[in-house]
Amino acid sequence: IPTWNGNTDELVRWILKVNQIAKRSSLVHEQLGVVVPQRLRGSAERWYYSMPQDERQDCEKNWHTMREAIARHWMNRQWLERQKQKANKARFRDSGNSKESPSEYYIRKLELLEFVYNYTEEELIGEILTCAPVVWNTLLSPHQFFKLTDLQDAIRYYEETLSRLTDQQTLSLSDDTRAAR
Repeated sequence: IPTWNGNTDELVRWILKVNQIAKRSSLVHEQLGVVVPQRLRGSAERWYYSMPQDERQDCEKNWHTMREAIARHWMNRQWLERQKQKANKARFRDSGNSKESPSEYYIRKLELLEFVYNYTEEELIGEILTCAPVVWNTLLSPHQFFKLTDLQDAIRYYEETLSRLTDQQTLSLSDDTRAAR
């Protein structure tokens, strides 16, 4: 079971990992309520043990009750709005992700969107490609894909080409900017 230190930027992925573990069986789902508190570190651990004993016992019934307590405290309205903004603004190789591959962009954008929106697969495909570089449309068009895995496989197949096309487009745009000055 992965640890979590209270870093809200890592919360989504951590919850997704624990959700996956919880799906293994109803017994595992139940036991996670007791085990997860032992996997909390830093501010997450301090928060958990700052709660009264009876509230901690309620949380420890199962993963669902533990996740609800975590969501109530850490995933408040302000956090959700920030996550929506982050999901909407996420672009290929944006600030802090300058070296990401097209596949890494796909995974990052998908995780952000899935956690804050209840989109269909086609809507997710559209959002992912809308925020990708326009030059990707030469190889990937939203109407070609009906399943996320098909888009993910196509991005992986064209990985090097998409990176090269993006790099060429970026160089061309910076040349145009310098010429305009």
